[in-house]
Amino acid sequence: SLVLTNANGCSDSASLAVTVFGLPVAQIDSAGPLAFCQGDSVILRSANSGNYQWYRNGAAISSDSFVVANQSGTYSLVLTNANGCSDSASLAVTVFGLPVAQIDSSGPLSFCSGDSVILRSANNGNYQWYRNGAAVSTDSFITVSTSGTYSLVLTNTNGCSDSASLAVTVFGLPVAQIDSAGPLAFCQGDSVILRSANNGNYQWFRNGAALSTDSFVVANQSGTYSLVLTNANGCSDSASLAVTVFG
Repeated sequence: SLVLTNANGCSDSASLAVTVFGLPVAQIDSAGPLAFCQGDSVILRSANSGNYQWYRNGAAISSDSFVVANQSGTYSLVLTNANGCSDSASLAVTVFGLPVAQIDSSGPLSFCSGDSVILRSANNGNYQWYRNGAAVSTDSFITVSTSGTYSLVLTNTNGCSDSASLAVTVFGLPVAQIDSAGPLAFCQGDSVILRSANNGNYQWFRNGAALSTDSFVVANQSGTYSLVLTNANGCSDSASLAVTVFG
């Protein structure tokens, strides 16, 4: 109220009402951690009701009561009540990048039993290797000699992970076995048939010199007879025996 008095002592008064509206309280609740790995997210929600305006790094993104944050940045909420009064709150979200899991191999991924291949991580980090889901090593590489699906989980210093897998096939070997149709020692003029006991591709040798690709040979000379048996996968096994021809 104002009372105004002039020089003659006469007064008049006037009054008016002033209303001060209370501010809303902008408060952001998060549904999880504010620092996480790429591919995850967190829901940010206004703790109180009103008219909502969300910003990320100053750019308007939503007028809903919540936002799903999946990018790094400063997320701000401006909350306005029915009287047009506003309050704001902010928080920072950090999204960590993922490592890149990549497996390099030192050779073919399909090979014969008895061989092996080295699988190595192409990138640095913390390593966990698996074969068919079972943990096998935490080194940067593994030496593989058995069939299976080999997986690498690579984890960086922020605890973020990526994975890569590949299949290794190890072919079984054939069994080279020589059956003889008679004695391996006999007189000159006689002979013995040497035959492969198993199927495959045949290569016979006498004293290291190639003789035949048939399933059998007729041996009529002294020497060491060898069979190299190769299967459909290109894997080989060998067997040898000595034939003695008496003069």
